[in-house]
Amino acid sequence: MTSNLPIDRIILNVGGVKYETHRDTLLSRPESFLGTMLKDENLSMLKLENGNELFLDRNGRAFHYILEYYRTGKFLWRDYAHYEQTPEDISRGCCASMITKEEIESEIDFFQLKIELPSPPIIEKPDPYVEMLNKFIGIMESFISTAKGIYIHKISITFPCHDRESFFLQPKIKMLEEIILPFSDCGFHILQKYGKKIGIYLEENDNKLKWECDVDAAGWLEAKCIIKIEIEEFNESSESFIVDNSVLGNSKKLKEITQ
Repeated sequence: MTSNLPIDRIILNVGGVKYETHRDTLLSRPESFLGTMLKDENLSMLKLENGNELFLDRNGRAFHYILEYYRTGKFLWRDYAHYEQTPEDISRGCCASMITKEEIESEIDFFQLKIELPSPPIIEKPDPYVEMLNKFIGIMESFISTAKGIYIHKISITFPCHDRESFFLQPKIKMLEEIILPFSDCGFHILQKYGKKIGIYLEENDNKLKWECDVDAAGWLEAKCIIKIEIEEFNESSESFIVDNSVLGNSKKLKEITQ
């Protein structure tokens, strides 16, 4: 049945899925398949059902994104969206709503739309050298902070190149040893390359810290790196500041004693 198309709206039956929209919405892209089809000079060739319903033998699920592009000018489909489906979703049949890249490309081509598919997100792999260096520096910062908290002012750490049993911490404090132990048998290689630069960084962030890094690479088994760290000794005048800023500062009795 051939009929003049109503100006205000049209029902698109796409593969059995019905969408209703304004004709002007589709004419907003006159170079596209639907824009060309709905021009005034082509109306007489349309075969409509029920007065304003046009059937298209295309992918009804994918057409949702096509129509939204006409409406908003934005292409909202994302290639990685369907990978977010859980096994439970798929078992319940939720995967039926998934639109693959091949499906959406076929519809874009058929409807003659100038759409560039978005690129999938690029997941950059961290550089292992950078990652491990950052991790080591973070460990050292935690180590120094802990040493300050337990009033240790001078520390010496020996990182062996090969003989892990030669790893040595002075003073031998279990709390500090547990922090640095993960790098006991590999810290040498990091410090051999970046030891002095690490020291510059740490001293820059704590101008009262002193860092010394001595590398002895002579001998295959005897090679080692010795780190010496000096931390500012506790100043008795800062005791009241520490107490006031700790949970002790909430004690009413302590406040009465110090007043």
